[in-house]
Amino acid sequence: SLTSQVRRASFVTLVLFLFATSVALEDSDRPQTFSYLSAMLAVAVIEYSVRSGKKWTLFLNAPLMLLASNVHGGYVVGCMFMAIYSACALFEKRLLPFKRHLILGSAAAFLVSYINPNHWRSFYEILYQGEMALYLQQVFEYRSPFSTLPVSLSNPGWLSYWLLVLLSVPAIIHHIINRRWS
Repeated sequence: SLTSQVRRASFVTLVLFLFATSVALEDSDRPQTFSYLSAMLAVAVIEYSVRSGKKWTLFLNAPLMLLASNVHGGYVVGCMFMAIYSACALFEKRLLPFKRHLILGSAAAFLVSYINPNHWRSFYEILYQGEMALYLQQVFEYRSPFSTLPVSLSNPGWLSYWLLVLLSVPAIIHHIINRRWS
């Protein structure tokens, strides 16, 4: 059935994500994994809320982003995902009934993320193009995935990463065709 195919595809994608993340973090001592996990959990909370019809669960992203912002500056990825969902709620049919709660829940998650030692410095570093530009070019999370191409071609462990990137192309096409921008 279609449901079991979607579950299998989701499982394969999750496994590839875990392999890609473990390879990408092989030589790292920073907890980016928690940033990716919190971003995925933020999306999972939104999708669960939409599918179950429980609007109040959208506010669970606030404590999630509070925790994530105190673990790693990459929590901005989760905040960006929530902003995308909030923007899509203005015109995407399946999100329209959740528009108010989604926008309020995302705003609450963004506001509580300020309660960390760096406040909203991560956003500033991403957006600022002055003397911080060199810093942004050196931090892996702020670079294009294709900038890893020279490194990844010399290391077969990166195959799972590129499979994940390739899998995202048909998924994006499918969602555009079905008008599911979020």
